[in-house]
Order: sequence, then C-alpha cells, then structure tokens
Amino acid sequence: MKTLLTRLIALSLACAPAAAFSQVSVSTGAEFTSGKYGDPEKTDSWTVPIGVKYEAGPWTFRLVVPWVHIKGTANRETGETIASLVNASTASQFIRGDGTNECLVSGNGQPEDNPPAGCPTASTSTTSSTPIVTRAAQTQSGLGDVTASAFVTVLDPAKSVVGLDLGSKIKLATADRDKCLITTGENDYSGQADFYQTFGKFSPYLSVGWTRKGDPELRDATCTKLGGRINFRNPWYAGIGFSYKFTDATSAGLSYDFRNKLLPGSDPVSEASLFVAQKLTPNLKLQIYGIAGFSDISPDWGLGATVGYTF
Repeated sequence: MKTLLTRLIALSLACAPAAAFSQVSVSTGAEFTSGKYGDPEKTDSWTVPIGVKYEAGPWTFRLVVPWVHIKGTANRETGETIASLVNASTASQFIRGDGTNECLVSGNGQPEDNPPAGCPTASTSTTSSTPIVTRAAQTQSGLGDVTASAFVTVLDPAKSVVGLDLGSKIKLATADRDKCLITTGENDYSGQADFYQTFGKFSPYLSVGWTRKGDPELRDATCTKLGGRINFRNPWYAGIGFSYKFTDATSAGLSYDFRNKLLPGSDPVSEASLFVAQKLTPNLKLQIYGIAGFSDISPDWGLGATVGYTF
C-alpha cells in the first residue's frame, strides 16, 4: 500500500510549485480502500488524516496524523497479510529433508494434529506451499502512525531545466503496537528525490526513494507476539505522474507508484491514482482522487478526498 503522506506529497508535486515565502497550510479528508491482498478475506480501510504543512523559502515541512478504521486481514501500511508474514518467517524452520513441513504434515504424510513447539496455527493442507496460517477478519480502530517529512528545493524549476527537491520522511510507530492491522510497530526512515517542471499547462514529475524498514515483531492470527521478528527488505520506490491545468482554479492528473517487494515471496506495490483539484477560494482547495491497484500488495480500488486551507 502507498502511505497517505506519500500520496499527499505526490498530489502537491503535481499541483503546485514551492512557495517563495513563508506560509502554513492545514488539511484533512478521508480515504477508503478495499482489496483482498492475496487473501480469501477482503480488507476495507478508512483513513482520516490531519495534516500540517509549513513552507519557508526552499524548505517544506509536513506532519500527518491519521485516524484509521480497518476490517480484514491485511496491514494497511505494508499490504501484507498476517498469514504471509508468519509463513515467510517460520516455514523454513520446519522443513524436512523430503521437502514436507513439520507444521503441516506428520511423519506418515497425514495432516499434523500436534505440530512441534513454535509452529504457528496449522492449516489442514498437506502441501508445503500452502500458507501455514489462516485468520478470520478483525476490526481495529485508532490513531495510526505519525509521519513527518522535510524537503528542500535544490534546483529551482524557474531557473533550471528541471526542479529538484531532496528530502527525508520518518514514519514514527506511535499507534498501538497490538493493533497489527494498523501499524507494524516499528519506525521507517526514507530518503527521496523529486524531479518536476512545468511546460505551459502541463506539469510532469518523477519521485525516487529508498526506505529503511523497521523489522516488526512476529505475531499470530490474533496479533499476539510469537517471538522473533519479520526480516523486511529495505525497498526502493518510485512514482511518476503529471497534472494538467484547465483553468487557474481547476486541474487534474494521473500518477503511478511502484515499490519493491518487502518479502521474497511477496508482490511489489503497483497502483495508479487519478485526481481532480479545484480551488474553491484563493486559500481553500479541494482534491478528489481514485485509486486502482495492480498487485496483491495494493488495494483493488479506493476513493479519497482532501480539503486544504492556506493561511
């Protein structure tokens, strides 16, 4: 899944240049996403963010605090189901020489009724390629992880062939760690470069970044700690998109985002967003967007809207 702060940054890149003076903006909205994420159960998520942006010359600082309501089996941040996380971390510990799994299959080839200590909840399947863990949908609500970012414009698009912003993002694990659908319970640190330019009414952009993922604690189907940690990869990610300015008040655009897989047997993030932005007043702007996912780690679809006010 694409984080909400990343989506807000992408939308702002496609809509507006950096401020030449100090200003403060506040925003809120709502986003709904739905998808199966490779699981039989569907996961539906509502996110209501409150954001603050401060711009001073070449610097832009953002802080986003989300409230989240989620029902399903997939973590809203990573798109990984609990089953996939547990399987990837524990299955290799219980493989026999013949390739069967001690957690799934007994010595005589029958389903394992009394698996060895340390196995997650056993499935009834006898194939080692089938997920070891299944889980019923859960419902969790609460404040999500706070995300902060700081970017500086190092190439002014008005004076250079291309504009360039360099910055970093920090996802702080401020949510309840026992709500494993809302948070991984670990901090993430990202570095990012944004390239952009305006050609008349057309404004393309390209973002490239890398994330140092925190390795979360291994948990079972009820989010109870099992001991040990998930060894996430540290992924590269990229986004490309554009906006077109129809009038001084109305613009629309399209973006595509990709992130490398977090686990060897997982999928990468692959999703697109289509948005329309409308200035209601010189200081008040409304943005509406839709999301389409193309992998098991991205939502099948989503809709969102944000309202921002600049002081």
